[in-house]
Order: sequence, then C-alpha cells, then structure tokens
Amino acid sequence: GPVRELVLGILEAGSSRGTAFPSLHMAVALSIALVLVVVRPRLGIVAVLITAAMGIGAVYGGFHYAVDLVAGGCAGVVGGSVGGWLAWRSGGCTPPRRR
Repeated sequence: GPVRELVLGILEAGSSRGTAFPSLHMAVALSIALVLVVVRPRLGIVAVLITAAMGIGAVYGGFHYAVDLVAGGCAGVVGGSVGGWLAWRSGGCTPPRRR
C-alpha cells in the first residue's frame, strides 16, 4: 500500500546499506522483555509477545530477513539473561507493594 511505499522510499533514500544484521531492535526489545520476565512476570510475558509480533512484522514488511532477527534475538537473550540475573541479585525482583 501507500504507507509501505513511503517507508521503503525513505529507507532507500537515507539508510545505510548492509546495516540490518543483526537486528538491534530485536536485541534490545528481547533484552528488556526478558528482564521484565524476571522482575514482573506478567508484564514480561506481554513484552515477549509484543517483541515476537514486532519481529514477525519486520520480516513480513521486508525490513529484515529472518536471520537478522534470529541473530538479534540471540544477542537479546544474552543481554536479557545478564540483566535478569543482575536484577535478581540486586533484589529488584520483589513484588510492588500495594497500598
């Protein structure tokens, strides 16, 4: 449609070639989602689902190849695992107090 044509035109005119691997959007989104799974499990599950939808949309829209997202996801798992472990070690995993 017209929105996709507009986005592709902008990307063609101003983006760098060969910079889509790995998908840093996927890496950051998955890192945040995995830390949330540790700190706030319900919110974390929602964030993981939104991240998966973002990845599917990126492939469907032609902005990334699936391998870009897999590589970004691997980086995100590493970052999220370290971040989740640090949150757990620091005591940041206690449930919020209800007033």
